[in-house]
Amino acid sequence: MSNGRLGIGLGREHGDLVRLTDGRTRQNFAATVPSGAGLWELTLSGPEKVLSPADAKSFHSRPVSGREPALRLTWEQFGVLAAPALRVEVVVRLERGQPMSRWELAVSSLGGLGVGQVRFPRIVNIPRQENERLAVPVWMGEQMAEPRKFFAGEGKGAQRLQWAYPGILSMQCLAFYRQDGPGLYLACDDTAVFNKDFAFFGAAEGKLGCEVVHLPEGLPPEGGAPGAARKGDAWLLPYSVRLGTFEGDWLTAAERYRAWATNRVWAKESRLARGQVPDWARDTALWVWNRG
Repeated sequence: MSNGRLGIGLGREHGDLVRLTDGRTRQNFAATVPSGAGLWELTLSGPEKVLSPADAKSFHSRPVSGREPALRLTWEQFGVLAAPALRVEVVVRLERGQPMSRWELAVSSLGGLGVGQVRFPRIVNIPRQENERLAVPVWMGEQMAEPRKFFAGEGKGAQRLQWAYPGILSMQCLAFYRQDGPGLYLACDDTAVFNKDFAFFGAAEGKLGCEVVHLPEGLPPEGGAPGAARKGDAWLLPYSVRLGTFEGDWLTAAERYRAWATNRVWAKESRLARGQVPDWARDTALWVWNRG
């Protein structure tokens, strides 16, 4: 699937993400994945069980009608006795004229089981580039040079870092890129501040990956396991994940996030926008932010 700016390729057997290619530079950010490393990982509770696309005996993909190129991916027949009709559905849409995609996920026919956490989407083998950088908005921002050496360097075990939003992340995004070159942009369009973690991790042979860990909230229905959906036996990710490419550096990624964030309710209906900020605060020439 492609919109000319971004191309997405999925494996035929399990729907693994095997291609995420920038249309202009042709740089791919999702290479062939190891066996069992799927697009998502679902942890059920009551009792706890971890599922991935490889556990489904049935997988199919169908186009979704509309103005944007889109696919609906469905996994079924997991063999879970407490939820024999369990189904996982993912809808991926390409934004018109932009190197950007939106990913949605829903779990249905839970049969009273709960959803403990969902890792989605997962990119488990980001192809190597020269002069790699990782930028994460930890408080006022951090940039790591040569992240592949830290996460999957020779002579050391695979490393993993995970950052919470809301928490130490000031924005719900991260960027991995070649300095002044093509990069990978991962973000969520959540305006209700649901709990989630952004993670970056290494694996054998210098492989790098990233994912968003979604943490379902709310009290369970009567008789249901913790994390179970409150309506019926389904759970829907209450926002979409944005996955795309860019050219530049951390500032380019921050500008992309700003273009989204400044058009949300917290900016459009802010105290400043509604004229509720006193003159002395608005007209102050210099602010010193004391983090200590």
